[in-house]
Amino acid sequence: MSKCCVGLLFLVLVEGAAVGQSDPCPRLQAGNLPADFLEMCRPQPIGGGEKELVLQSLPAEGEVLKFSRSERKKLAAIDAVLRLHERAGVYKVNVIDLPSATTALHGRAVLLVTLPALTQLSEEELQALTAHEIGHEFLWWEFVSVKMRGDSVRMRELELVSDIVAAETLRQLGIPVERLMDALVKIAAYNRERLGVAVNEDDYPRISTRRAAVKGWSAFVGTGKAIK
Repeated sequence: MSKCCVGLLFLVLVEGAAVGQSDPCPRLQAGNLPADFLEMCRPQPIGGGEKELVLQSLPAEGEVLKFSRSERKKLAAIDAVLRLHERAGVYKVNVIDLPSATTALHGRAVLLVTLPALTQLSEEELQALTAHEIGHEFLWWEFVSVKMRGDSVRMRELELVSDIVAAETLRQLGIPVERLMDALVKIAAYNRERLGVAVNEDDYPRISTRRAAVKGWSAFVGTGKAIK
């Protein structure tokens, strides 16, 4: 991810952090998840008052409002993911004009999609990354804590949990789980070609590690065997 987006992503992780908040299933590990963890661990959505504060924090400029027919169709496809996670009407979807291909969850209330991400990704790839961003909410308060203390090791573990949230979401929607890896590879290649190496690259697992985690989860829910 580009340097220009580091500040944005920091806000994504710390916006609305409050003393005493906790996650419904703390210390989730990608290799040790119950099959029904989506239902067991799905957090309560943000309250109306908190959401309003997050919406008020958005910049007045930069939101993209005009879309092609293809782009509108992609944005409409996000709804299926939001409905599955009981976030339809909870998240505001904002397309923003930034140079990098990026998706992010802001303050548990706004799904941010940059214009390059919208144009580069297919419908199913955008659904996959939307599901990954929803995965951040499952361990939102730990994401806040980990980001603030600069724990790259645990951050990579949390990213893998979000990947598995995405994989299980796609499976339940009947979308090939491979679309998640397709999307991650595509936006990484796009950003590297145009913007160079990300300054926070250590916070993300290698693609091979992410692919193995998703493959392990798919095998687990498909056969009942433990993840290796």
